[in-house]
Amino acid sequence: MISPRVLPKRTATPVISTLFLYAMVSEAYDFVIAGGGTAGLVLATRLSELTNQKILVLEAGLDLSEDLRIKTPALYLGLFGSDADWDFHTKPQVRLCY
Repeated sequence: MISPRVLPKRTATPVISTLFLYAMVSEAYDFVIAGGGTAGLVLATRLSELTNQKILVLEAGLDLSEDLRIKTPALYLGLFGSDADWDFHTKPQVRLCY
């Protein structure tokens, strides 16, 4: 039997202002990109080069763009176990490398 893993409790709760949500859903967008990872942001940047295009990038999680641990590469170790760390683990893949 597999026992469920207990995840650490998140310390911060996502706060999204009602005004922001209203502005987001009341406008029309030409492109909606799900995921602000490397590929999603490259795509958004390229699409923004087209004039008169409205682009929305959706990303899960909190807005940590002003967190010094995000802005300063040397501080990345402080992100482990924080709200930025989703603590995903994979199963061992015994035949991954021969």
